[in-house]
Amino acid sequence: MSNGFNPGQGGPLAPPGFERKDPRPGSPDYVARHPTRYDWREDIEELIRLIYRRFGGPDQQEMNTYVNHPPNKNGRSIWLGFDTQQLSLDVWGPRGRGDPLPLEPHRDIYRFLFNLEGAPDWWWAISRGEMFVRNRDVNLNPQWEGRIEDAPDGPPDSDPDHERHIHLTLLAMEDQLVLRPNYTIRKGVERLRRI
Repeated sequence: MSNGFNPGQGGPLAPPGFERKDPRPGSPDYVARHPTRYDWREDIEELIRLIYRRFGGPDQQEMNTYVNHPPNKNGRSIWLGFDTQQLSLDVWGPRGRGDPLPLEPHRDIYRFLFNLEGAPDWWWAISRGEMFVRNRDVNLNPQWEGRIEDAPDGPPDSDPDHERHIHLTLLAMEDQLVLRPNYTIRKGVERLRRI
């Protein structure tokens, strides 16, 4: 792997040389307002490691989240009361955020994730201009079924049509337990390590 960076085998998820930056809320630059991060809930970290193992490691793609990912209309990552920053990830090309993910691996990774059985389960995913969204009942509880709709507009300086990267937001634990009452983060981690 590049420079000894091997996140699929349990190493750090942040690439060598990554420097954590503070958000600059007043900046016109989206990345400055929402700087890159590499911290997730433990089962989502293991999902990311699985993607690295299955799809050629960091020489082929890089995954990240960022401050307030994705931002709501108020600029925060709160959706239905859940903070999604540590539940969301983007899959980019090997140079990281902003580097286009080539079409073939884009399709392969999305197809793999869409067909991966077991938790952690998706809340929504955006790929190639389309968004899969899990349905919710009248009490806003997640359902097994979902629907495809047009992707929401993204910021003009960060792949607004979601054509060059994959976005994935997974369910918060409260919602995950509605679908899989016996799920634990530990069980999710152990299952993903066996794949």
